[in-house]
Amino acid sequence: MGSSRWILPLCWLNIFRPREYVLWNPFTRACTVVSPPEYDDDDGGHGVIIGAYAHPDTMRFHLLHAVGKAATLGLFVPAVFRVWRVGDDDAAGGWREIPMLDDADQVQGGEATRTISIKMHSARSVSLHGNLHWLVRRASDRRLQVLVFEPARERFRLMEAPPAFQGKQEDLARSRIVALSNGKLCAVVIAPATSTMEIWALYDYHCSSLRSWRLTDRVSLVMPDRHDVSAAFTSATQVEVAHGDAEGEEVMVRQDGRIDAYSLRRRVWSRLDVSRSDPYPMDVSLLAHRGSVVPHDVSFGEKSRLLQHTINIHGHRCYCL
Repeated sequence: MGSSRWILPLCWLNIFRPREYVLWNPFTRACTVVSPPEYDDDDGGHGVIIGAYAHPDTMRFHLLHAVGKAATLGLFVPAVFRVWRVGDDDAAGGWREIPMLDDADQVQGGEATRTISIKMHSARSVSLHGNLHWLVRRASDRRLQVLVFEPARERFRLMEAPPAFQGKQEDLARSRIVALSNGKLCAVVIAPATSTMEIWALYDYHCSSLRSWRLTDRVSLVMPDRHDVSAAFTSATQVEVAHGDAEGEEVMVRQDGRIDAYSLRRRVWSRLDVSRSDPYPMDVSLLAHRGSVVPHDVSFGEKSRLLQHTINIHGHRCYCL
C-alpha cells in the first residue's frame, strides 16, 4: 500500500466530467464507481460521504451521504442524509433518504413531525460495534452529543457525551471521538487554556449514560521540542488511535505537516517521521487500519470489476482507473 500509485487518464481531468466516487477493496482488488446523489439547492448545496459500512446481513457495501451547509471553523451542518447500496442502479432504488429524529420527535403517518439541527465534522465517522459514530453539537441547546447510525436498522440515535462537556463552553472543533482496539469508544477533549488533552472512555456502550464515561488520562500537549499542539488545534487537525506491538495503543495527532503519537502504555509522546526520498510533494493524512475495517467478503454487487495493475514502473505498483 505504501508504494502504490494511481494513474488517472487525461480524460479524467475534463472539467465537464461528473464527480464520482471510486471504491476499491484491497483484499480482492474489486473496484466500482458510484455517482453522488442529485439534490436541490434547498438541501444546502454541499454534499459529502460521511460514512461507509458492510450490511451485517447481506455484506453488501453501503455509502452514507449528507447534504448541508458549511459552517464556521470548517464544520458542517447536514440537512439531508441518504444511503446507497453499492451495485444497485437507479431502477433498484438509488440513493434513499434516511430521516434523523430527536428522542422527543414523533412519527405520524410515516413522516417525522420535527427534525433536529446539528453541527458535525464533515467526514469523520468512527466505526465500532457495527455502528457509525460522530461527535455533534445540537443547535437547540448547544450540547455536544454522539450521533449513532445503526446500519442493521438504518436509523439514527443520540448518545450522551462525556461529563467534561457539561456546563462548559463546548467546542466541537477541539473535540474528537475515536475507537480503541479493546472495543471502547473514547472522547478526546483539547483545552488550549491549560495545553492539555483529556481522554474519556465509555465503559458501558449499551447504557451510554453520563455515569458510563470515565476520565482515563489527562495529557500535556507541550511536546519535548516545546511545540504546543493545543495552540493551533482546529477542526482540520486529525486525531486517530492505532495499536502497535511495541508501543501498544497510541493516540496520534496530525497537525501542520507533523504527526505526534502518545503511548497510552508508556505515557510519553514521540514524533513520527513521515519524510521520504521521493522527489514528489506529499500531503500526509492519517487512516487508522484494523483487520476488521473491511470484511474480506464485502460485495459491490454486479457492478464490481477487477482492478488491474502493473509492477514495472520505477518499482511501484500502479493501478489504472
